Amino acid sequence: MELTLAMGLIGLLAVWVTPLVLNGTRTFLYLPNVSTVHQAGHDLLNAVIEGSRTGSVDFIPGLRFAKQLQEARPTQVAFLVYAPTQATVTVRWNGTLNRCERRVDGGPFEPLPYYAAAGLSVVPAGGAIFRYYEVSAGGSASEVLPLCVDADGPLLCPADRSRVDRIHVRLQVHTGTGELDMGHAKLVTASAATLRIP
Repeated sequence: MELTLAMGLIGLLAVWVTPLVLNGTRTFLYLPNVSTVHQAGHDLLNAVIEGSRTGSVDFIPGLRFAKQLQEARPTQVAFLVYAPTQATVTVRWNGTLNRCERRVDGGPFEPLPYYAAAGLSVVPAGGAIFRYYEVSAGGSASEVLPLCVDADGPLLCPADRSRVDRIHVRLQVHTGTGELDMGHAKLVTASAATLRIP
């Protein structure tokens, strides 16, 4: 009787403990991928909004420091900054390489974040990385849609660019499929910058 009861308890414990041990092991093994994706996603968003340092230039200001919006597309934005000298900063999503890139004054595009590893992909979350908004006097925001088209696709017309008060940035960073069960990781992150254009 005692032997049957002991075997029943051990069987119940095995049924409950085994999934916990397997999930704990999976989390322990996949945690480096998750940490890498989260760090890269937050660094990318911070570089676009606030700015960051790179190897070629001391500090490149982000959208928050924009003084003039020069080009506005769903996957690319170019803006003028004055820190410490006047420069044009372009941030774009490279759909061929699935990464975000930045350049200063027409120089070469550099990956964002600068340490982006192979296998790390950045894609638009919701169709567009950049969305442009005009804020009314009452505080409500309405999206300014790209109505012009050129050889590179849709973009905001020059008259519409002057109406933009806020730029929302939304993207997804992932490895592989992004599914944790497959050993991959995914982060969907978003932020916004209010433009202080004189």
